[in-house]
Amino acid sequence: MVVSLLATACGSTEPAAFTASDSLPTEAPWGLDTIEMPPADRVSPLFGEMPDQIDGVPQEMSTPDVVAYRDEGGRSLQLQVLSVADLRDFSDGEELTLVDFLSVLVDSGELEELESVQLDTTMPLSWVVSSVVGDGETVYTAVWGSPGAGSGFSVTADTPEARTALVHAFIGASHDAEGS
Repeated sequence: MVVSLLATACGSTEPAAFTASDSLPTEAPWGLDTIEMPPADRVSPLFGEMPDQIDGVPQEMSTPDVVAYRDEGGRSLQLQVLSVADLRDFSDGEELTLVDFLSVLVDSGELEELESVQLDTTMPLSWVVSSVVGDGETVYTAVWGSPGAGSGFSVTADTPEARTALVHAFIGASHDAEGS
């Protein structure tokens, strides 16, 4: 979902003109700043620590890049790795950092409601928390990562509560993976 937004929004990789307004929270959401963002070689073990169900939705699959939860009623939640190298495909091969990606996403106009944004490259964590309407349904998203890292993470969920539960599960799995 997030990558498809970039595909439609990424006509340019110029630096973003977005400036977070005073009304948007600038503290890391859900305590994401309490964990160290895992390097690429630690993502697979971290995804293996994710719970069997989130917000009552059972885990459908887990790969090194995606953990998907789906139920028979149509609820769908997903956590995925966003590789900056993969995102480069949408930028005509130009160098693209995580903050560039988030800036293009914010500037695209595709996000219905920005809830929290941090695009400062001097901070240890960058993120965009938002919602988007597609096919008449609202999808709640969050994308985050270290500004200079080669990857980031995204979640999509059908409710804000499920999004929060999924991020909390990621944080818990991160703590579990750090301890192993």
